[in-house]
Amino acid sequence: MSCGKTYAAKVIIHLLKKMGVGKVVGTKLAGAGCYNDILNMQDAGADAVLDFVDAGLPSTIVPVQQYRHSLKILLSMISQQNPDIVVAEAGASPLEEYNDAAILSVLAQQARFVVLCASDAYAVVGIEEAFGIKPTIITGIVTATSAGIELVEKLSDVPALNLCTDKSIAELELLLRAFLKDVLPPD
Repeated sequence: MSCGKTYAAKVIIHLLKKMGVGKVVGTKLAGAGCYNDILNMQDAGADAVLDFVDAGLPSTIVPVQQYRHSLKILLSMISQQNPDIVVAEAGASPLEEYNDAAILSVLAQQARFVVLCASDAYAVVGIEEAFGIKPTIITGIVTATSAGIELVEKLSDVPALNLCTDKSIAELELLLRAFLKDVLPPD
């Protein structure tokens, strides 16, 4: 589902490189293979971009064991890049058969700054309840209007940012800087 995941990854990669983060690797962990997603992450400044296609899958709608095997290969490929930070895009629709549950079971404990892209406020609540996820920020189509932002913040108690605005990008940069204060180079 197109709700802003790749756009959010692109904005975050660009900000991380602007802040001086060394090696940033972008990855798409689930969905359907789309070369445009890779190009967007490269254009944003990612030092390397890898996705499930690199691990042999055109889509992640495959049996869970096959996906887990390919995910292990992909994570090994990412590790070989020696990244300082990985910006990972996951999910086309987490309640569909893209193996998002497998991603969560493997990576949930390693995720540090979780961005939830959603089409509407009730999708946010559904994801929080279905997967036990409390994102760091929420973005996507739901943040296209002030009413959407107000509702999602009220329902989730999580900041909602429209990453199509300079104001929200500046807020995101402040959040990232605070979150990464121990690993960023001095100003």
